[in-house]
Amino acid sequence: MTKVTFRFGTGESGNAYLGIGWSVPQPTFVWCVGTVSELALPIGSATRLRLVVMAYLHPPDLTAQRLGIAVDGAKAGEAVLGKLWNVVDLTLPPSDKRLRRITLVHPDARRATDADPREVSVALSWVEAEIPPGDPVLTDDLLVPPAPLLMDGAVTEAQFRALGEGFTYINLIQRARLAQQERVLEIGSGNGQKARVLARYLSTGSYDGLDIVPEPIRWCGDRYAHLRNFRFHVADIASSHYRPAGVQSAEAYRLPFTDHAFDLVFLCSVFTHMLPAEVANYTREIARVLRPGGRCVATYFLLHDDVDGWAEPPPMAFPHAHGAAQVIDGANPAMGVAHHEAWVRLQWREAGMRVAEIAFGRWSGAPDQMHALQDAILAVKPG
Repeated sequence: MTKVTFRFGTGESGNAYLGIGWSVPQPTFVWCVGTVSELALPIGSATRLRLVVMAYLHPPDLTAQRLGIAVDGAKAGEAVLGKLWNVVDLTLPPSDKRLRRITLVHPDARRATDADPREVSVALSWVEAEIPPGDPVLTDDLLVPPAPLLMDGAVTEAQFRALGEGFTYINLIQRARLAQQERVLEIGSGNGQKARVLARYLSTGSYDGLDIVPEPIRWCGDRYAHLRNFRFHVADIASSHYRPAGVQSAEAYRLPFTDHAFDLVFLCSVFTHMLPAEVANYTREIARVLRPGGRCVATYFLLHDDVDGWAEPPPMAFPHAHGAAQVIDGANPAMGVAHHEAWVRLQWREAGMRVAEIAFGRWSGAPDQMHALQDAILAVKPG
């Protein structure tokens, strides 16, 4: 069996699965509030469930907490919790549902203090599900974020799936000829929109995801923990749009990987939020970590002479000059950045790589070649 863990508490990704009856998360747990609490977990055909909970006790008048548990509306277990920390194990009934609805019934809830109006009973720290090896949920539903964690142009689960699959198959597998045994780095990996598709494809290869926003990286770290060839990393880099309080400068950042570590590097909607000096540094770093013959797929908003002939006015505008680039918002330049195509080509050339092809997106009114908003460059490092 494969064990999958959902953690709850301050900043933990498991909080996104909580329904009714919960308090604001504490550092390592979240209190059940009232007498009924619910959560919905994407665990499909899980056969067993383990809950680690803390009981609110107040001897001598309250020495135990009763806990009832239902799964998808059917009673699944009960326990009397007489210790501070408790482990509750359940055998789950068979189901063909994608989401399993877990209901906790805790009739002994009461106010902890006169100053705290909440009625608390038990606090949930983590849930561990056992899923049969090879079950599709491990590379499908489990890797689709709940609605509160959707990002990267997706506001529904269907969009999340479609965007990830479209980009991966068209740009990585078809255009960049990604093989199943290759080593892949995604810069700006977000909540795993493309990683989910690669989890099915990279049979003997590997994947590393890097992002400057901690929350989706934590979520991916939990959800992909059963895939030993998938790793996720946080970069504490400053961005006026995504991480104003970041410590490191993107202009001087060094990717935390050795030379020639990857066969393919890709970035989707990353350079569209970076200024010229930052893009130039990342381009050099990408060339460093790619092996000879390696490839990079990167998306941009590219400015060039032909753009005025495609649409007037263009669907998107970058009215403010910022060095060699144009930006949407002068006060928040990382909101959206457009770079000149000739300048971008120069950066790849100076980094020792060449631009093999460009597919133009529809952002500027260009003919929509790839059914995509942004322009996509495929650059190759000579072998």
